[in-house]
Amino acid sequence: MKKEILSEVNEIKKMMGLDEQSRTIPQDTVAIKSSIENFNTNNKVPAKLIYLTPRDSQGNVIGKKLTYSISGKYSFLPEFDVEIRNIRRDGNGTLYAEAKPINSVVDSAMKAGAGDYLTDDGWLEVKVPTSKINGAINKLKKSNSVSIDAGEGITIILRNV
Repeated sequence: MKKEILSEVNEIKKMMGLDEQSRTIPQDTVAIKSSIENFNTNNKVPAKLIYLTPRDSQGNVIGKKLTYSISGKYSFLPEFDVEIRNIRRDGNGTLYAEAKPINSVVDSAMKAGAGDYLTDDGWLEVKVPTSKINGAINKLKKSNSVSIDAGEGITIILRNV
């Protein structure tokens, strides 16, 4: 199983020009930034924006709701646009969501390495603890963007809107 995944990842690297012979990324494989659309409040339609509020350790809201655009990084791949759905916070404030790269090549690369963290229809399940969300919100008060390490090689990038 591991050999198959590594083989798929290596094949995708070759397709993207990231194999050992070439370290440059072909321009046609990088997702183009699009205008922000499809924002939803019912979690049924994928979104490119997310509302976040700081929370305490019991999950109580301790600040105002802010809006951020969201993108991602996975392993060796450059930053890419994502859509998110089924966004929720549990009683402790931990964020759960499902994300999917918009670019099909990036989506294939992510699926090759994410195995156990994929939904039945191929979306990546993401879990981010309250402390990381609160830390990101605090950093975004001083800068335009912040990266959150979501584990398993996944990085969530938030930007002020």
